[in-house]
Amino acid sequence: MIIILIMKYTFYTIELYVNLKTGYLLMPFKTRPSCVTDYNWLMTLHHESYFDVVTHQFGSWDKDEQLEMFLKSWHAENLTIILNENKPIGMFIVNNFDNCLWLAELQISPTFQSKGFGSRIIQTLLTNARQLNLPLRLRVLFKNHRAKKFYLQQGFISISQTNYHYVMQAS
Repeated sequence: MIIILIMKYTFYTIELYVNLKTGYLLMPFKTRPSCVTDYNWLMTLHHESYFDVVTHQFGSWDKDEQLEMFLKSWHAENLTIILNENKPIGMFIVNNFDNCLWLAELQISPTFQSKGFGSRIIQTLLTNARQLNLPLRLRVLFKNHRAKKFYLQQGFISISQTNYHYVMQAS
C-alpha cells in the first residue's frame, strides 16, 4: 500500500509517496512517450541494464544480437520514458493483451536504482491492471537475481518458465 503525504508550503506543494510495507520514501516521477532524440540514451541504458546479467547467463555479450533486441524495444509504439526533474532516468514498455497487461521492459538507470522509481512504476501498473481486472505479467532472465527479488517484493510470483526466463505474475 502506498500513502501520499502532501505538504503545502507558501510557494509550493510537495507530494511524498511512502510504501507502508517498507517505510521507504518513493521518489516522484513523470513519464512521456519516447522520441527520436532518445535513441542513443536508450541504447546506453539497454547496455547498462543488461550487460552484466547477459554475460552471466550466456557467457558473452553478442553485440549484434543485443542491437537486434534493443531495436525491437526501440520500435515499440508504447515505449515510455521515465523522468526525474525532467531528465530521463528509465523506460518501460507495457502491452495490453486480452488476458493480461504485459510488462515487456522496465529499465532504470543504475544511478537511480533502489530509490523507489521502479516500485512506483510497478504500483501504478498494478493499479491499472486491477482496474482492467487483468493480471500484470512479465519475464525475468534466470540469472537476474536482483530483478527477481525486486518483483517478488512487489507481490509477483513465478507462474512458469521459458528456456531463459521466469514468467511472473501479480494480480
